[in-house]
Amino acid sequence: MFPQLAAAAALAAGLAPAPVTFDPGTNSGYVGAGAIREAFGWSPATLTARAAGVAFQHGFRGEDTYAVSCGGRPFRVVHPHDYGHYELNVTVKRASSGYRDVTGFRIRGAYAGISGTSPAPSPGDPCPQKHAGGSKVTRSARVASVTTWTLTAIWQDVHRQLLVRKSRA
Repeated sequence: MFPQLAAAAALAAGLAPAPVTFDPGTNSGYVGAGAIREAFGWSPATLTARAAGVAFQHGFRGEDTYAVSCGGRPFRVVHPHDYGHYELNVTVKRASSGYRDVTGFRIRGAYAGISGTSPAPSPGDPCPQKHAGGSKVTRSARVASVTTWTLTAIWQDVHRQLLVRKSRA
């Protein structure tokens, strides 16, 4: 509840939202302290105390939609063809004077990652739907593709998505 109230108060006061920039091609960007405070509901002092434990993750997922037949009428199948995430290198940025409050987080590439792929439905594969006319795929045609990526902030076991972007091919 607090993050929503903080965002509403910032908008009412005419303040710009905290900056979050990220380039998924280079796994680099910047997250302003306000974005993290808003996401987790923290005060500036709490963020300063917990900053070293904040981690960032770049997730990605590609999905294709197929029109599949198993000897009967075609039906749609959504197929995740690639998916995974990268763990990101982060430098905590602090004010140069005063209490050295956190001003943001510089993201500078990935240090680890995991991904997977799976094959698309193809003729001869087991039919992915019961009562579809047969036990094997007889026809499969891709009709749409969507790629989604996310930037997520993590503190202990709490995950907060900061950015979500989808693109259609």
